[in-house]
Amino acid sequence: MRDIQNLNREHDESLWENDKIQFARLINELDLLGTFSDERLTELANATDLSQTEILDLVERAKNVYDKTLEQL
Repeated sequence: MRDIQNLNREHDESLWENDKIQFARLINELDLLGTFSDERLTELANATDLSQTEILDLVERAKNVYDKTLEQL
């Protein structure tokens, strides 16, 4: 399995330009960094019209998109 960040952008420009993949990658990386802690989730929920559960659902959906993309490479 290859990681998108290690792909040569000259040869795989379509992956770099694909917002769905790159947004999912960004959310996945933020999650790995611990960005979605309880305190941050509360702040994010207050700043959006989403509940903490909905935010975590979006994070999980993004991680699934990213994982499926990596499996296809």
